[in-house]
Amino acid sequence: MFTRTTVLVTGGAGFVGARLVPRLLAAGHRVRVLDRFLYGDEPLSDLRSHSGLHCVRGDVRDSNAVAEALEGSEQVVHLASISDVESFDLDPALARSINLDGLATVVRQASRAGVLGFLHLTSTDVYGTPAGLVTETAKLVPQSALARCEIACESLVHGTLARGLAAATLRVAPLAGWSPRMRFDLPVNDFAVRGFFLRETQHRSFESLSHAVHVDDLVELLARMLRWPVDVWEGQVFNVVGRGLRDSHSSHSSHPSALPPAAFVDSHAATLDLPSSFPSDLPSHSGLSLEQTLGWRPSRAADLALREVVERLGHGEFSDALTNPRYSNAESLRRLDRGELRRAA
Repeated sequence: MFTRTTVLVTGGAGFVGARLVPRLLAAGHRVRVLDRFLYGDEPLSDLRSHSGLHCVRGDVRDSNAVAEALEGSEQVVHLASISDVESFDLDPALARSINLDGLATVVRQASRAGVLGFLHLTSTDVYGTPAGLVTETAKLVPQSALARCEIACESLVHGTLARGLAAATLRVAPLAGWSPRMRFDLPVNDFAVRGFFLRETQHRSFESLSHAVHVDDLVELLARMLRWPVDVWEGQVFNVVGRGLRDSHSSHSSHPSALPPAAFVDSHAATLDLPSSFPSDLPSHSGLSLEQTLGWRPSRAADLALREVVERLGHGEFSDALTNPRYSNAESLRRLDRGELRRAA
């Protein structure tokens, strides 16, 4: 039976959070958001008058702010982090403080507050670049400081079981699609905007295109997990892998968003040439565990994300996509006072 709960979403004004928060409100949940709003509060502006939403402006490393945000919360979706390699490498010590120390603060306060369930996101980058099918039990071979930090975060989260806090980690493949907190530094979105404005038709990352996750698929998964009893998923790690472009080009694909295998043609002007096949040595991350445990499979191919983004560009949105730093996490962070961020905790 579905129970409406109070959910704290840290980083609720970010790329995923700005899609998740309205989804949870529409489902009848009460939502609390903890965010520093480093990239502005516009992503949640349409929800400001919603009676079910309460926002706390604060840092996840600040125990008082976290405690305030947690008031009355029964579940937590922890999204607040420095989530891309370029941004992390700008100031690794600061990023590690936000990601690891911030997570530790939220976990500690959530345990004290009697939170029932805790969902935490890392990425498939923790595996490095292995060959063959990659399941959740595969060896972790991180290739970046961010991925090494994510592994430390996972260890911290799984230590919460001893404190009685039910937690699960989702290792998410590269994301794609539209969000009120729009990002064009994500591989599929970058491909769309460069194809539209610059007529660049060469995909830059086979791997990112081959298993990209549509942001709405991730949001649906998170919403589903919040509906399930926590004992179904507590203590587990799940790969979250999208249909990407590899699957949408399968001759067996019947999804309505699947497009011709050789090209994505946008009615507004841009033609993006997509690969009809991918190199055989690309890693393939298995999402079977999620399907077996929760009955969840992604329903949207990455082609759909391409089409959504390019259609918005064709209607005049994001005309400054190539020049405005707000659409890139790293470019935005370069313009912030990182000294202030270091002092935030």
